[in-house]
Amino acid sequence: AVSEELHDVPLFYSLPAMCKVLHCTSPPLAKVQSALVNAGYRYSQPHSDPTGIKTDAPPQVMWDMMRAWVKKKPIAKERQ
Repeated sequence: AVSEELHDVPLFYSLPAMCKVLHCTSPPLAKVQSALVNAGYRYSQPHSDPTGIKTDAPPQVMWDMMRAWVKKKPIAKERQ
């Protein structure tokens, strides 16, 4: 719901769009949320995109987290 969103964070990340850049599968949203909380950041889901995530984490943290996901779940050879 809109009332549960982070109102001081104007933009959100689209996990499928980030995965498209990295040519990988999308991590489960719960894993992304857990990683953000464990790193000390806040998050919420935007009302406009169920696969998106609003967070006060800087972009570098988000991309580092996605790179760690790719290391854990490597890209298939035929997709490289």
